Amino acid sequence: GNTIDVRTGSWLSRTASTGAGVDSFYEYLWKAYLAFEEEGYLRVFKRAYRAAQAEMKFGSWHLDVDIFSGGDKLMNGFTVSALQAFWPGMQASFGDIEEAELTHRGYFDIWKKYRAMPELFDVSRRGSFVQGSGSS
Repeated sequence: GNTIDVRTGSWLSRTASTGAGVDSFYEYLWKAYLAFEEEGYLRVFKRAYRAAQAEMKFGSWHLDVDIFSGGDKLMNGFTVSALQAFWPGMQASFGDIEEAELTHRGYFDIWKKYRAMPELFDVSRRGSFVQGSGSS
């Protein structure tokens, strides 16, 4: 999830993602470990990374899923966002080179097609996604 009610502690968003609202969580955990070498950061990062790989990974993509159902329930269809493009660089820095290459290949294919990263991309239709109008 990416939104919690601070008064009740309840989840307001059930979306687990590597994109908007959550991308910095992974990135900063990893960078905090690299900067401060505190094992607590590494422990939390590894746990979150393993969960993302197990529940959100579909081929070379990491799709948004329900925080309680995981990969059994997609939250935003087969879309990926430009904010998720940090993931392969983080994977490489972490040492997961094979996974980084696989993930990078997917984003690089999008880059070659559009010469930029569209805000949203539908991986099932292989087209950029325009809010409210489908793929183009």
